[in-house]
Amino acid sequence: MAENRITEYNKESNTVSWFYNDHKDEKRYDVTDNAINFINHLIIHIPDYHFLTTRYY
Repeated sequence: MAENRITEYNKESNTVSWFYNDHKDEKRYDVTDNAINFINHLIIHIPDYHFLTTRYY
């Protein structure tokens, strides 16, 4: 996820606002999540230790 997709971080309420573009209907969706929930969504995309990805085939 690119850093410019994060639109706001509210320290008092501990929320992160971000957006994504859905390619099915070409619309922009704005999402406001709890900071812990946001981090959980991000870390599922980090590969496991020693996991090899194929860049070119």
